[in-house]
Amino acid sequence: MKQINLTENEANELKEFYILKLEKTKRRLAHFQSILAKFEETESPIKSKRGRPKKITSVEEIPETPKPKKSVKKIAKKTEKVIAISEAEVIAEPKKRGRPKKVYTAEEIALNNKKAKALARKKAGKKTKKNPKKPSTKANWTEFIMNTIIDTSRPITAKAMHDTAVKTLNIAPEMQKKSNMSVAACMSNLARKTGKLKTYAAEGLKNQFYGLPEWFEENGDLKSEFMSKIGVE
Repeated sequence: MKQINLTENEANELKEFYILKLEKTKRRLAHFQSILAKFEETESPIKSKRGRPKKITSVEEIPETPKPKKSVKKIAKKTEKVIAISEAEVIAEPKKRGRPKKVYTAEEIALNNKKAKALARKKAGKKTKKNPKKPSTKANWTEFIMNTIIDTSRPITAKAMHDTAVKTLNIAPEMQKKSNMSVAACMSNLARKTGKLKTYAAEGLKNQFYGLPEWFEENGDLKSEFMSKIGVE
């Protein structure tokens, strides 16, 4: 219930206001009683006549009571609205604006995480590079050449290396001219620039042989065990 706190001065004024109201009510009540008594004293009953009733001039006027102050009237209006004062008044907490925050359960959180991961994987699958770089042909040939020399454990010419590539990689005939040039250029680069291979050109042999550096003597000749593999005594 609503509670109104009054100061001592306001309480006194309010009390005075209701005392005046009570006195006025009493005087009005006495006035009405006196009028009724005069009707009862009359011997002959009053006959009703048509038209407007005559104005009774013998009735005494109601004495006026002093008007209460405006501030007292305001307090009175407030107090009239108050029926009782609640001892335990509940003070409501002010509501926050906006929608209340939803509380998710552990199952809902796990499900949302799964959905988010699935969406991320889906988006990642759609991403493609605009200009993807092609794998380096030189790097591919380098790996193939080095693995072939190590597996065969014998010096080899560029032509023999290309023939092996054609059989192993199934190179189409229309691409063999280009692949032959690529193999020769890659083997030459491995021998001159990187030092991963060394060359040997024997007298009477048309093509030079490529081999690993450890297969060669300090003077640049092939070791005897590898010389025999290429048919040189």
